[in-house]
Amino acid sequence: MSARNYPDGSCVLHIGTHKTGTTTIQNFFAKEAETLREKGIQLDKYLSCSTGTLMRYAANDSKLFRYRIENKETDTASINQYRAQFETRLASLAAAGSTAVFIDEAAELLEQEEILRLIELFNKYFKNITVILYVRPQVDLATSLYTQHLRSGERFPEIIPEKWYSRHHPRFDYLTKAKSWNGALTPHKGNFIIREFHRSKLFKSDAVRDFIKFLDINDDFPPFEEMNTSLSVEGQTLLRKMNKFFHENSIKDGARLRVKLLNLLEALPDIHDKGRLPSREKAKAFMAHFHEDNLSLKQFLSNPTDDFLRVNYDRFPEKDTPEHMPPLPIILRLLTEALR
Repeated sequence: MSARNYPDGSCVLHIGTHKTGTTTIQNFFAKEAETLREKGIQLDKYLSCSTGTLMRYAANDSKLFRYRIENKETDTASINQYRAQFETRLASLAAAGSTAVFIDEAAELLEQEEILRLIELFNKYFKNITVILYVRPQVDLATSLYTQHLRSGERFPEIIPEKWYSRHHPRFDYLTKAKSWNGALTPHKGNFIIREFHRSKLFKSDAVRDFIKFLDINDDFPPFEEMNTSLSVEGQTLLRKMNKFFHENSIKDGARLRVKLLNLLEALPDIHDKGRLPSREKAKAFMAHFHEDNLSLKQFLSNPTDDFLRVNYDRFPEKDTPEHMPPLPIILRLLTEALR
């Protein structure tokens, strides 16, 4: 059901999952907030297009994670203070009418009581609640996460580490996420929708355009920049070596230097390309962990198809893509720029 078919006072929560264009959508919606408002989409400057806002409200008090630590919400008092501010802004947004939109990777919420806390809050202010969850084959998520973890300082050489091979790994367990969110919405007659994040399934092969179409608003927006693009094999290799060096060698201002090198690396031309892939055999073995759950996930689709979360294994190599360092002149240029 399209959000524009709802009466005024509805809300749509885009909750991820990871690596489904969330950051690009957030940046686009923040930039086009005024135009979207004219089209009947209400956004809050601080709550609607920022990762962590929903999680900071809903997560149990005992949980400390990046977004709470960055905002100095490390005890019950500070957490409750944020919750009070959140509710005030939410009430103001709801009073504006139209359709309120929130874009946050809230699919990271794992406990049923956390999801219920969020849905019950929104039910106080909005007549209709729609939650949309984008998913992609777990092996594609894993290969995309490989780059993200390298950016965060990880040093593991495996494209799919052994610790990810779990049916109930919080990043890859879509079925539990779907059951939890749908279960929280059902008493309030909310709508839970799953869409597959795959270029062949997305409107105009694009995550932003697909979400715009879901909101049923006229798409006359200018082109936009894609965020969080993948690194090439060379970029991944150099970044992992950098992470290992700074981990094993304690040098003054090492963290600052690593960030500077990372920013310089990201700015290199042609560094954003397809990264490493696991072997065909490993890709199949990884997906086998989620096969039954992915079949069960179809119950949440309005029009399930046989190719839902199907993987084309022909695109995977016989062996893991090997690491490959950039040419020496590029490495020397990066070091020279970083040491300035």
